[in-house]
Amino acid sequence: MANGFHGPRNDWDRMAQPLTRLDPVLQEFGSRRGLEVQAGGKWPDRCFRWDSPVRRLIQIFVDEESVPTYKIWICAYEDRPLGRYWRQETLLAGATADDLSRRLTDILESAFERVSSWNSPDLELAR
Repeated sequence: MANGFHGPRNDWDRMAQPLTRLDPVLQEFGSRRGLEVQAGGKWPDRCFRWDSPVRRLIQIFVDEESVPTYKIWICAYEDRPLGRYWRQETLLAGATADDLSRRLTDILESAFERVSSWNSPDLELAR
């Protein structure tokens, strides 16, 4: 994943299609929270990013290519003179597209509240 997706277009489409079906739910959540949903260009994902002043992220991405399954991950971070400080947590892993679809609204609300509660003193040096 770090290097991006290198497979055939039909594999990308197969992994990204469930995310595309979720776009209306993601857009509605973003509208309520004043956030814009972003789609990845290197890997099938959707994310919300915002600063307040700590940078925050909620990301949904393909966790396993073959099935595919999805992961929801949250992160708060800031760059300091000694390096990047962060706190991160996986909220859901190994979820099928159906699992994700059924639980998405509740998980997004929980993700937003959780990552928003983290502040600068809560962050640790990333290793």
